[in-house]
Amino acid sequence: MINKHKLYSITLMSAAILLMLISIAGAAQIAYIPNFGSNTVSIIDTGTDTIAATVNVGSNPFGVAVAPDGKTVYVTNMYNNTTSIIDTATNMVTATVKVGFDPYGVTVTPDGKKAYVANSNDNNVSVIDTGTDNIISTAIVGPHPFGVAITPDGKTAYVTNSGTNTISEINTSTNSIIGTVNVGTLPEGVAVTPDGTKIYVVNTQSNSVSAINTSTNSIVATVPVGEGPVEVAIIPDGKTAYMTNGGTNTVSEINTSTNSIIGTVIYPNGIAITKDGTKIYVANYGSNTVSVINTSTNSITTTINVGNLPFAIGKFIAALRVTPTITWNNPANITYGTALDDTQLDATSSVPGTIIYTPPSGTLLSAGQNQQLNATFTPTDNVNYTTASATVLINVTPATPAISWKNPPDMVYGTKLSSNQLNAIPSVPGSFTYNPQAGTVLSVGTHTLTTSFKPKDTVDYTTASATTSINVLTPVQEINQMITSIQKLVTSGTMSSGVSRPLISELNAAESSLNSGQTNRATTQLNIFIIEVKIYIDSGILSQTNGQLLINSANSIIQA
Repeated sequence: MINKHKLYSITLMSAAILLMLISIAGAAQIAYIPNFGSNTVSIIDTGTDTIAATVNVGSNPFGVAVAPDGKTVYVTNMYNNTTSIIDTATNMVTATVKVGFDPYGVTVTPDGKKAYVANSNDNNVSVIDTGTDNIISTAIVGPHPFGVAITPDGKTAYVTNSGTNTISEINTSTNSIIGTVNVGTLPEGVAVTPDGTKIYVVNTQSNSVSAINTSTNSIVATVPVGEGPVEVAIIPDGKTAYMTNGGTNTVSEINTSTNSIIGTVIYPNGIAITKDGTKIYVANYGSNTVSVINTSTNSITTTINVGNLPFAIGKFIAALRVTPTITWNNPANITYGTALDDTQLDATSSVPGTIIYTPPSGTLLSAGQNQQLNATFTPTDNVNYTTASATVLINVTPATPAISWKNPPDMVYGTKLSSNQLNAIPSVPGSFTYNPQAGTVLSVGTHTLTTSFKPKDTVDYTTASATTSINVLTPVQEINQMITSIQKLVTSGTMSSGVSRPLISELNAAESSLNSGQTNRATTQLNIFIIEVKIYIDSGILSQTNGQLLINSANSIIQA
């Protein structure tokens, strides 16, 4: 239970406020104010100084602490001896931990792994594993512990014992008491300077503040302040400490270098200071409000209505992690067979980090419309920023197969079309349909051959077509072309004129026979020609390639 003096102090000046403010560009700074009389926590957006949400917690919430990463808030519920854990992303209570009798102050270690809760009427401190939300240790301290503070290096916790006018020093590795410091009468609020060299303890009945050197655990100064001080807050640059004086309705300013009073602000409430030092937040227990004070003018700029009997013992303001912006537009269409690369996987983020794509670079997507590409972003700074994801859609159009089909050699009239001419080659499996089809005898002249290709994979490939041309010659025309070919071999030096003469002679004789209608005679003459060419090939006089072309032409005349 709260004793009469504590109730008096709180009623006059309200619960004082300790501030942990993380300054992040674009981050949302949120204040969590426990409302002792309505069993709720008011959530204030400090950017707009408006209530963003209200969360139901346990009975008579008192102390509050925000985890360093801003993901969770710990609220002590004095009259049902629990600590509520709030998820800042959803503003919902995700767990309730049973602690000691009458929990007051609470704080979280800088690494976020443990929370320390001062149990006033059990004379101990509960240590909560924040990963499991279980009590892992209980440290016995002095009678009626009130406030808890932890050094920036996380190695030491300091607990004010209002029943014995002492401070207990706890080793956070072993959770054992390693020192005790005598201070003034009824110590309550406690704060550690940002550099960890000093702690300031508010002595409520001594009307003073004890400044303690953390290296020696000795008091280096006792500073008189106003009547009935309860809580202390240190500005983030460490140069000034502020403490509330409930009996005189004032706030004292102390220079932490000289430990002397440098000013007095007339505001009968608790105190919280933003990181830039421009604003003070005050929880007004008696009027159920939070006042926002401009430190340049010491004037109230905004008053926010909250729940009944607001308390804010502990570190209650944090910058919630910001979700980075991912910029990624739907890529242009690609054709099947195009591997994904930086052209498509080109998402950018608003902060440094790593982007993982699914499917990854190098993937060949099947043809299809509106296929999903996913990007998962992990920020380099995962304390102040969340992961993020983005999705775009890409169209993969079917590819057109490539068809290779060279113009066939001239053919002699009477020769049927066959695979010798209808020999297109596709780039993928499938089947051809030719026009004219195989077996057709073309008339003399130049003709266009056409083919239509149907791929086996009709999802990823379209149909395709190709054309080529072929010359159909009379037998005489074919013989004349053969003679021309031999003459070119002579001109190029590939064949001597002496070798060429008998070949040309046989061809001229065959031509004469054809012109006179003596087909059989022409056939005999062409066969002799073929024999002679083979002899030349075997003897090395004529290359296999050139000789075979002449043989093929002769056979085409014979077979026509």
